[in-house]
Parts: sequence; C-alpha cells; structure tokens
Amino acid sequence: MYSGKHKNHGIKYQGICDLGNGKFKSWLGPFYGSIHDKLIFDSTFGNNFPIKMLGDKAYYGASNIYVPFKGKNLTLIQEDYNKFISKNRIIIERSFGRLKNFRILQYKYKGLIENHKHIANVLVQIHNILLEFRPLINNNYMIFFFYLFKFFYF
Repeated sequence: MYSGKHKNHGIKYQGICDLGNGKFKSWLGPFYGSIHDKLIFDSTFGNNFPIKMLGDKAYYGASNIYVPFKGKNLTLIQEDYNKFISKNRIIIERSFGRLKNFRILQYKYKGLIENHKHIANVLVQIHNILLEFRPLINNNYMIFFFYLFKFFYF
C-alpha cells in the first residue's frame, strides 16, 4: 500500500481485541499494506475460526465475522444492526488508536521489518498492561447485548 500523503509504503497488522476491555488477544503481522484484510484473515485463520467476532466492512464475506450491511437503502433492522456494531466496535478502534500514540508507530520506520514486528509485539503487551491502570471504557455490558442481539436477529 502506497500512501500518497506520506510518500511511503505501508505495512499492516491484524489484531483481535476483547470487546469487554480492549485487550489484544491475537496480534499478527506485519503484512504488506497492499494485501486485503479479509485475505489476511482467511490465510491465517481459515474458514473455521471458532469465535464469532465483530469486524468492519473490509471483512465482508469472512466466516464468523459480523460486519455492517452495505448500501443506502437499508431496512430499520439493518440500520439498528449497523448502529449496534458501530457502538460495540468503538472499544476496538480505541485500542488501535492507543497503539498509534506510541511515537515509533507514528513516523517512518527506517529499520529492518523483522525488528518492527518485535517492536509492535512489545507495544501490544504494553497496551494490555496499561489497560489495568487506564481502562478505555467500562464496557462489560456490551458483551451481553451482543449475545442477546445475536439471539433475536440471527
């Protein structure tokens, strides 16, 4: 992936967060920025991932990932579903946002890509430790609503 704004090629990581507290449960990468998110997920986990998760529109068509509906002419149930996913995904977005606060991830990295992987892994562990002292939000009730919502609409 080439960023015209930064005049640089990018790399990406794939993280799986706990909806209750924002801790990273899985962290994979680095991957070339040009590889699609769903392709990364399918190549690492396959179609038999045992846990149901929330994802963004990049994971449309992946098994066991609930994604928002596409389009403009949605039914009321589809709009409610999209709002529900957006409200619950905010903890995930905050977790990734906290990672981006580390300076080493904000600027162009000039070292070896193998070292970047180790640096990113350490930062994920620091993020998980920081959650003990500075939680993102108290979000435990949303897991209950996730299962309740899944029960009634699926």
